Amino acid sequence: MANAVTSYDQLAHQVEALRKENSHLRRELEDNSNHLSKLETETSGMKEVLKQLQSKLEQEAGTLASSGRSDVLHQLKELHMDLTNYYELKHQPHNLRLLPDSLGGAGLTGAGRAGADGIRGAELTITWPCLSPRAPPLPRSLRWSAVSAGEAAALLPHHFLDGAPPKTAVISGADGRQSDHHLEELYKERNQLLGEIDREERERCWYFSQLEALSQRLVQVPRIDTFSLQMDLIRQQLEFEAQQLRSVMEERFGSSDEIVHRTQVRVARLEQLETELQETRGSQESQLQISTRGQHRAERQQLTGRRRKRL
Repeated sequence: MANAVTSYDQLAHQVEALRKENSHLRRELEDNSNHLSKLETETSGMKEVLKQLQSKLEQEAGTLASSGRSDVLHQLKELHMDLTNYYELKHQPHNLRLLPDSLGGAGLTGAGRAGADGIRGAELTITWPCLSPRAPPLPRSLRWSAVSAGEAAALLPHHFLDGAPPKTAVISGADGRQSDHHLEELYKERNQLLGEIDREERERCWYFSQLEALSQRLVQVPRIDTFSLQMDLIRQQLEFEAQQLRSVMEERFGSSDEIVHRTQVRVARLEQLETELQETRGSQESQLQISTRGQHRAERQQLTGRRRKRL
């Protein structure tokens, strides 16, 4: 009888716990539904605002066309940009492959980029052609990326250990195999770090090209004496897009201090790997010399023994 009462109490306790959990899940579902409804309302409001702005732009475009300002109208058509294009910036760089040099991609140049075998690697040289010297100076709101890029690039040394592990040195035994494996792991980690730096610099360079394009568009907005609603809206739109791009960059790469710190950590590890690679290769050469001397000594002893037998 006592066991039955105990089992009933345990079952009742479990049922009560399930009820509480169910209530908690219901509250979370309601909160999520309310948040989703709020987002839908904000989206609808944004669409309505965009429709009103588009209507005003069309009205002023008609006014410019009727007043004979076809040159300004043509420039406005070229400057017009869709806001939704910049909402895709969060996904665009992640799908980047090796960018052609024509895009101004920053990258790693040298005789030995990370090869397919995961062991090669020669020289690291960081170039920053993203920001063209002919481009107009970036507005203050757009300078965050350029400063952080320069600081990060200045931290990177221009040379790391050249060449692949020496394949001519054959050291037999467990120690030799362990040394070869350790050397291979060091090269793999080194090339992995170089690849991470390369990818991040290329992504940042892609963003820099967008910032430069925005800066050029801001400079190219026609200056007219009378107030123009369309001109003002275009400037506001470009500034808004620049701010959106800057926010995406900060979300993607972090602040300038975080970029510099991340680069410092990688460079410190690369320098440590270079030291370990030099030590490992030096140890291999020493072991090879010792092994070669031992073989020569054994050969001399065998030759001496044969001569004694002949005598």
